[in-house]
Amino acid sequence: MCTTGQFCTWDSPEGTGKPSFAMRKGANNLADVKVDGGGDYNNRISSVHNLSGKVFCLYEHLGGKGRSLPISKGYRSVIPAKYNFNNITTSVGPADSTGKCDGTVPGEG
Repeated sequence: MCTTGQFCTWDSPEGTGKPSFAMRKGANNLADVKVDGGGDYNNRISSVHNLSGKVFCLYEHLGGKGRSLPISKGYRSVIPAKYNFNNITTSVGPADSTGKCDGTVPGEG
């Protein structure tokens, strides 16, 4: 369950059940975040729920590089196909104070 203050991701398009990865700060490299039973979370995000209270950004490459996709506060759903961002996210972080994705990505958490 995604709780207040968290940005949660799922590797399934339904976004139900236990989140694959719930964070408060972000993740510089999802390849460093291990999945129970082996593997990692790199390129596995299909749906999100943003209860962080701020805009969060998905980035195509590690360290906040490449294309970005801002996820607004309160958004809960699959990543729409029109953005071509399903299963390609490598780093995640909060947007800047104006809500823009500026490439700033903290460590995991």
